Amino acid sequence: MRSQYRCQNERRRQKVIDTRDPDGDLISGGIDINGIDYLEVEPGKTELRLYFLNNLKGDLPDDKVLPKENISIYSGSGNRKVDILDSLCTGSRVITIHLDKPGDSCGRL
Repeated sequence: MRSQYRCQNERRRQKVIDTRDPDGDLISGGIDINGIDYLEVEPGKTELRLYFLNNLKGDLPDDKVLPKENISIYSGSGNRKVDILDSLCTGSRVITIHLDKPGDSCGRL
């Protein structure tokens, strides 16, 4: 079973969503921002899915939307960095990240 983690501040979430119209286009005069809606951790803890509030892709290739070089994940025990094998855009608002080894449940992204 997947574990899911999300920010508990609904007001912050709504402010980011409100920068777009129902089609996902930036509202005139709005600030082009995005944020993580929630994180899913697969049972083996080597695959993470980041779900964003607004669309990501644009015209970029799947592996360039959020390159692995721009992501840091630290395991809570001993504060060690977890190596990222790849990060791919796997949906209009989803990045899937593959890790070299499982982390623990008290890490940070």
